[in-house]
Amino acid sequence: MDLKQRMIAAVLVIFAAGPATAQSVQGPVMGFLVDGPHRTLRPVLGVPGAAVVGSAVKTSSPVTPEVVSPAGDYALVWSGTSEQAALWTPGGNLLPLAEVPPGRYAVALSPTGNAAAFYSAAESLVRVISGLPSNPSPAAAFRLDTVGGSLGSFAVSDDGALVLCTAAAGTNAIVLGAPGEMARVPFPSAIGALAFVPGAHDAVIADGAEAFLVRGVDAHSAGSRLDAGDLDTIGFAAVTADGQHVLLAAADSGKVALVGVASGARAAVLDCQCQLEGLFRMNGDGAYRLGGYEGGSVRILDTASTPPRILVVTASLGPDNSQ
Repeated sequence: MDLKQRMIAAVLVIFAAGPATAQSVQGPVMGFLVDGPHRTLRPVLGVPGAAVVGSAVKTSSPVTPEVVSPAGDYALVWSGTSEQAALWTPGGNLLPLAEVPPGRYAVALSPTGNAAAFYSAAESLVRVISGLPSNPSPAAAFRLDTVGGSLGSFAVSDDGALVLCTAAAGTNAIVLGAPGEMARVPFPSAIGALAFVPGAHDAVIADGAEAFLVRGVDAHSAGSRLDAGDLDTIGFAAVTADGQHVLLAAADSGKVALVGVASGARAAVLDCQCQLEGLFRMNGDGAYRLGGYEGGSVRILDTASTPPRILVVTASLGPDNSQ
């Protein structure tokens, strides 16, 4: 039995004997993911190269998970029949977000998860909550009168001060901040992806097969083109926690590019051979979930390895895992 097999076996001995509760999760945890079909959260147990998807966590009341914080310190869920926004934490606590009226929203989390933007199409309004998860407070609320239609992509900065958005199939990246629209960055084709740099007002904006790093999107700054390799239409973007690399992904082809911001080296392009659903950072800086989870396996991009690699993480043999 090689080292990887021994590590996986050790993880299974600890975790696969029964359902995992928030309080019983011990040992290395790479992060959590949303199990859509079962409307629950599951931990990814172990380390890159020797990890499994664990059994469902238990919550104090029924919830529907929406998204997990990039730092892994909470998950945004909808609680009860009123679908009240709430935060679940790995300690097992459930904290309602009273600052957000009950109802289902489209949600964007900031790069570290410190802020969240809630978009209501019916109200044509974006609410921003900052200080997550320990001290949630309203940061801003933006009317979308100038956007021109429903939102397509949108992103929120870590300080909650800015929302970067575009109308559906729109070619303008619109910066919203106090007291309203602050800047508008035109592009030649429809914008497919937006992402803020952690802790900054810099952002990555992609249209078609091209991507740009814009320094200070609220200051009408010019963007510098990023090497996206042979990606076709870019649908997802993210920036690593240290701000040194940009991740770009094309949903149609399943390809992911890892781009060094300052190195000048050509992008490293990998094929996940999966249905890409996004670039979801796990607890650490180096691991990103690429696809959804439906009971079998999930693809994770490990950017910390040299060269970067895509890992297939399978489910454990717990009683509520289907394989």
